[in-house]
Amino acid sequence: MAVKVRELPRGSGKWWVKIDYHQRRVARCFSSQERAQEVAEKITSAIDLYGMEALRMFRQPTPLPAPQTAPTVAEFARRWELELEKKDLKLSTRISYSSNLKHHIIPDLGQKLLTKVDYPLLKEFVCKKAEGTYSTARFRKVKENREEVNAADASPPGEEKKYSRDSIRLMVMTLRAMMAEAVREKLVPTNPVADLSPFYRRQKQDRAVGRSDVYTPEELYAIEDILQTKHTLFEPDTYELALCMSRTGMRVGEARGLLPSDIDYKARTIEVQRNIPSGHNKVEESTKGKVGHRTVDMGKDLYQALKALAAKRSQDRIKTGKDDPSPWLFHAKEGGPMDYSKLYADWVRAQRTAGVRIRSPHALRHTYASVNLARGEDLAYVSRQLGHANPAITLAIYTHFIPRKRRWSWNALDRNTDGMKQNRHADNQQAQARLGHAKPACNNGPQAPERKLRP
Repeated sequence: MAVKVRELPRGSGKWWVKIDYHQRRVARCFSSQERAQEVAEKITSAIDLYGMEALRMFRQPTPLPAPQTAPTVAEFARRWELELEKKDLKLSTRISYSSNLKHHIIPDLGQKLLTKVDYPLLKEFVCKKAEGTYSTARFRKVKENREEVNAADASPPGEEKKYSRDSIRLMVMTLRAMMAEAVREKLVPTNPVADLSPFYRRQKQDRAVGRSDVYTPEELYAIEDILQTKHTLFEPDTYELALCMSRTGMRVGEARGLLPSDIDYKARTIEVQRNIPSGHNKVEESTKGKVGHRTVDMGKDLYQALKALAAKRSQDRIKTGKDDPSPWLFHAKEGGPMDYSKLYADWVRAQRTAGVRIRSPHALRHTYASVNLARGEDLAYVSRQLGHANPAITLAIYTHFIPRKRRWSWNALDRNTDGMKQNRHADNQQAQARLGHAKPACNNGPQAPERKLRP
């Protein structure tokens, strides 16, 4: 066996490793003498161990796998979005992910390689959103042959607004979920979406609902009177739906998703178990959050309004001989569930007519919670009505409305105070015994009279 290293032709810089083994000759060219010498030593050892098999491998080396190129953010995001439909996610969550990918993440980060997405890049993205604005033009639905509206009701097309902290939080939430999937697929080593919360997260005091965010009872009654007395100017069932939200604390989507079978008139309760997110009429078979479904109580006003609505529909069925055009409790004229955009427009118009400051329908939920807590209703009960996961969430949001208990000027542990004398039970020997100050008296019946000793 002969393994030689030669430069052919001389001065060309091409170094050949030539092998002559059992009348088999093989040669390969290398770009440097050092590399050729290294290969020659290795092939010599390999031939000693494997013989002709090593020679065959030297002649036809196994090609190295082509290096995998990381996908761009846009490529991975589109594939991930298709996979979301197969996962057990709420419809509103999938819609939120798709919207954030389409309008924010892909336009700003889509051309970046997935492996190049790091904390500085994401910090720049979040800061840009926090300082930037967006146009509301894409939220406007252009309708053909639209009726003329009052100039006071018309909103300027393409109004520029700043992104709220919640909007930025949802963008970061989408990025976090997408990068977590990339980590599971081992495309990136770690999830870079971390420590970004100081740029968008609100402080606890900022999450609390203020008094300006809720209606006073007088304002609420004025709006309800407009909806009830001038019902022909609004979508059907708008009054009953608003009453349902203000008397139970339901979300708008939960009220839109009610069926007549969810009402128990005998127990005066409503089963809340569906949600129709705003923007579409697709039904989620569970409510927002971890609670899933809950049972809420009806007050007198809501009970009477729903009973009257049910009686009216029953009379209409008898007169026309036809069933209801829609299975929903509150439905649109076309038969489907009540459209949120029409509900919002009617609610704004009713507030303007009543002379009340404009707030969204969600303020009805805040009004229910704040008024009930301010009047001393149990926190745990209000939390269950609202569908919060625990009372701590309710407390953090509506803490300003919980009344403070009366505070005495004296301390119950102070010595020789009038309050101490009035409130402590010095004659309660059982309590004194528990504190270790006296022995409890025997309480086994009437005590025998004290025996006097003879002189």
